[in-house]
Amino acid sequence: MIHYDQFQLIQKALASTAREIEGIETGQSAKLTAAIENLAMAQNYIDHSEHAFLMKESYQHRLRS
Repeated sequence: MIHYDQFQLIQKALASTAREIEGIETGQSAKLTAAIENLAMAQNYIDHSEHAFLMKESYQHRLRS
């Protein structure tokens, strides 16, 4: 039979474990969000670089014509 103080100890341990799991999930979520933001910035950089390259090519083509 579990005594009341043992029950309280088990409750505290479960609550602590739940908080720890929640913290891990929050940390992983934050890392995933940061990775998505980094990918979006990289894609934006690629898009701008590609646009700049095409503008340069177009300008050089006009100079040659």
